[in-house]
Amino acid sequence: MNQELTTSFKKVVKGTGVVFIGTILGTLLGFIFRVIVVRYITKAEYGLLSLSLAMINILVVVSCLGFINGVPRFISYALGKREYSKAWATIKTSISLVAVLSIFFALVLVSFSNYIANFFHKLGLIPIVKIIAFVLPLMALTEIFISILRGFEDVKAKVFFQDIFSKGIKIVIGGLVILLDLSFKGVVFTYLIGGFFTLIFLSYYAKSRINELLPKISNFYPSITKELMSFSLPLLGSSIFAILREHSTILLLGYFKPANTVGLYNVALPLAQLISMPLMAMVFIYLPIASQLYAQGNLKDMKLLYISVTKWIFFITLPIFLSMLLAPKIIIKLLFGSKYIEASVALQILTLGFFIHTFLGPNGMTLISIGKTNIMLFCSVISTFVGIIVALLLIPNYGLIGAAVSAATSLAMFNFSASFFLYKIFALHPFKKNYTIPLITTISLILLGFHITKHFLSSDWQIIISVLFLSICFPLITFLTKNFTEEDIWFITTVKKKMINNSHT
Repeated sequence: MNQELTTSFKKVVKGTGVVFIGTILGTLLGFIFRVIVVRYITKAEYGLLSLSLAMINILVVVSCLGFINGVPRFISYALGKREYSKAWATIKTSISLVAVLSIFFALVLVSFSNYIANFFHKLGLIPIVKIIAFVLPLMALTEIFISILRGFEDVKAKVFFQDIFSKGIKIVIGGLVILLDLSFKGVVFTYLIGGFFTLIFLSYYAKSRINELLPKISNFYPSITKELMSFSLPLLGSSIFAILREHSTILLLGYFKPANTVGLYNVALPLAQLISMPLMAMVFIYLPIASQLYAQGNLKDMKLLYISVTKWIFFITLPIFLSMLLAPKIIIKLLFGSKYIEASVALQILTLGFFIHTFLGPNGMTLISIGKTNIMLFCSVISTFVGIIVALLLIPNYGLIGAAVSAATSLAMFNFSASFFLYKIFALHPFKKNYTIPLITTISLILLGFHITKHFLSSDWQIIISVLFLSICFPLITFLTKNFTEEDIWFITTVKKKMINNSHT
């Protein structure tokens, strides 16, 4: 394995580990903060807060103009080409545009807060929107600074500032609100104060890191706005359709079925989404690395990176997938109680959809890295409309199951179409012999295990043992069939060394 590919693998392994740990810690801290808020305020107040935050989250996506993935690709591509002036121009342009647009949307929210409250028939929204609106530019600029640093392959900023610090400081401020017995507005100000301090510290860190990593230049790159916008706007469209793809199922389920059915679906969906957590952690660092390899014309190493990353994502995700598929009732009962066991079949269906996303690998991020953002938009549009059509056909008669099938179909459609275009344009796919043989054998054993679990195993312990057994099948079969590549052996050796070093510290 050549030196450049070895360096790329090292960055992926290290970055994935850091982001994965940060995601887990961030999820835990976010859950703690949510519990604090829910226990302190009333259901009605929490509803107003949730509605306000939903509006803010959507406008953050719009304000960022697709730069969340576009900027890292632009910066890493420029670094690969040694076009440092272009990297500086990307940084300045993205910050300026996002700042102006997010402040504009914040002022619009404040100005139209009365109309928004009347539209939702909730007058209590007026003071909340007027406060929470100013969280919008703080969140949007935080996203952009994280995206800029991502272009330099800096994953620590996301983990520390976005996953840990921002949620940790809100827990502290929320605790003070409770100790001082402040009103509901005190809880709302928690988001504003937390967002402010996160942005201040992050921007200081970003400034020092950028000056450290990017050579200073006297001649700036000419206006990059048009080029950056034409690249990133399809990503904005793709993000909007991704939001629509996720939420349209919930909205249609709520329209056709009672609220308790929506509640069951919202138990199954977050659990199924855990399957994509390793993939999401890995693609955070994969995008800038793949973009640099592409910029340097190093297509062979880029393809090897894609294939090996896909294989290891599948291996890491397999235990989570098997747990959701074979033991959904055990998991739901343990986390949410027996009253939500009805969601178990929906969880299994959603699990299959997210698993397809996993075993096809980082197809979307690879399309972005080679500049095919218009294809990303096309795949998002097609998959969203397919999901909505399936939902309209199935939800009225099949309710929860119909919603799960439509969501899984939409997700599968996106990934199959993205992988199809990736193969057609770039002749790139992960299904080499060293991946396909263990994959087919493992899937065959999973189908057998599913049949045995459903018809012959009744004890929770028996099901858990079967999950553990099947989890080791993929690496075991890969070993027995001698399908470990040089990259796989390097990966195992690196992880082993890291574990030994950690045990000695």
